[in-house]
Amino acid sequence: MEVHFRLFNEGDIDRIGKFLGRLSVGQDNERKVIWDCLLEHPCFEMFHPEKIGIWENDFEIVGIVRLESPWYGGIFADIDPEYSEICRDMIDYAEKTFSGKDDDGNKYLNVFARDNDILPSILTENGYCLGKEGRMLFYPPLLSLKEIKIPEDFQIKSLRDVYSFEKLNALLWKAFEYEGAPPSYDDEVYLPRKHAWLGYNKDICTVVIAPDQSYASFCGIWYDQDTRAAFIEPLATAPGYRKLGLASACILESIRKCREIGAVNVFVEPDEEAFEWYTRIGFKKTCYSHCWVKRNLQG
Repeated sequence: MEVHFRLFNEGDIDRIGKFLGRLSVGQDNERKVIWDCLLEHPCFEMFHPEKIGIWENDFEIVGIVRLESPWYGGIFADIDPEYSEICRDMIDYAEKTFSGKDDDGNKYLNVFARDNDILPSILTENGYCLGKEGRMLFYPPLLSLKEIKIPEDFQIKSLRDVYSFEKLNALLWKAFEYEGAPPSYDDEVYLPRKHAWLGYNKDICTVVIAPDQSYASFCGIWYDQDTRAAFIEPLATAPGYRKLGLASACILESIRKCREIGAVNVFVEPDEEAFEWYTRIGFKKTCYSHCWVKRNLQG
């Protein structure tokens, strides 16, 4: 059958998830659970899903190109390894659709690709240069979960047991150091800041309750039963409660909850500042990848 290209439609949400699930192998199985997490975020519309490029063979998805963030200039290109012949078409579509502009007005594109995928060789041939290494980490399945002691006046709880939107939003607003007072649920809020609005599975997410009954720390975690993979997003601790071991206790408790329902691999993609902290509590490097960069694109 011939491979055909088309654009995303609303009926593709589950089909993309199944496609990403098919690509999940061994420790490299975080793609579907991250997609599921993204779907729950109010800022999903900022990723321009209507521009996701889809390549199909006999109505089965074999490749997709999508934005890496709500802002143009970076993409993920996921491809069934049996269809390497569409790589160039995927890159061409990405350059025409998702390229960004630097301060001088020059067009560029960052392509995030795994080292063991077929894309890196094609990117090299098309003038891309090797950029920063990816930061995806995972908690080894056989690594035991040590107990982290927290100060006596603090309690660690399932989000289900103590859920309050107002308390969760207040914590996340402070932890991410946004200006002003935390908004109300019905207020207009810049979509990427609506962390508290996500449809969390409250049974596996964990909070630490401070002595004043506010939330001191929170671990949001997502689980996909098909791939048995979990993804941590977000992990947040209020500024006044940091360096007390609360975040470590919170994250390990959420991992324990996920293991109880079948999780094998637990992933996190921290920013550069937090990378070493995660490795100190047991996370290891996996999903080896790089950002490939091409500048001064034409057109």
